[in-house]
Amino acid sequence: MALSRQDFAACTWLTDRWLIRYPAGRLDARGLYLHARTLVLAGDAHRDQGRLSGPQSAACAYRQALAVYGELDIPRRPPPATTRGWPAMSAWAGGTGRAPGCGSAPP
Repeated sequence: MALSRQDFAACTWLTDRWLIRYPAGRLDARGLYLHARTLVLAGDAHRDQGRLSGPQSAACAYRQALAVYGELDIPRRPPPATTRGWPAMSAWAGGTGRAPGCGSAPP
């Protein structure tokens, strides 16, 4: 709801809060799926604000989400705006959810 109203501060606060409160390492498959969906929502908020590259960017959030989807064996395509330059799934650091160029593992 916050994102559809372009309340980026509220959207970012809510998604960050959820991602920090429930780290990926402590979640079952359903929780990991929600974690990935939250990363996609965070990526959408970053994209709508124009943050397309860097550690706190849409591309980074989308890569992290793809890594989680890959761990869950859920096939996903990268978003159309960021398809160029995506590494192969095997390039992600051994299933840690860490995407290259994003600085660190997801919270």
